[in-house]
Amino acid sequence: MDKKISVIIPTMNRLRDTLSCIESVLSSDYKEIEVIVVDNASSDDTVVRIKEKFENQVQLIESNINLGAAGGRNKGALKAKGEYLLFVDCDNVIDRRMISYLVEFFENKIDCGMVGPLMLIKKKPEIIWLYFADID
Repeated sequence: MDKKISVIIPTMNRLRDTLSCIESVLSSDYKEIEVIVVDNASSDDTVVRIKEKFENQVQLIESNINLGAAGGRNKGALKAKGEYLLFVDCDNVIDRRMISYLVEFFENKIDCGMVGPLMLIKKKPEIIWLYFADID
């Protein structure tokens, strides 16, 4: 049986980006996921639209204050029920196979404590962005 993955997405006033991000996560070929969106006191329609569009598919946590990305991740992690946590920024769109690849890699590497995906810049897909490149 696949392990449950908690996908945590912090956001604030990024409606279009957040909707695209959620759609990409829900399109994943890895099905044992819970999606947790932490809204950091958005003043736009982010909360309303997420509730309308993803009513039973996303756990929405509303913060009265802006906790920042790290605070939003922490708040989401406290509610997470998955065996693994996957933090995704709201302006990211993931490949449908990304979660499966990360879980498979992680499960097969006994000396691995953290995994991360290859990231490309949407407007310049020839550029590879390695977020955790300096971690050994």
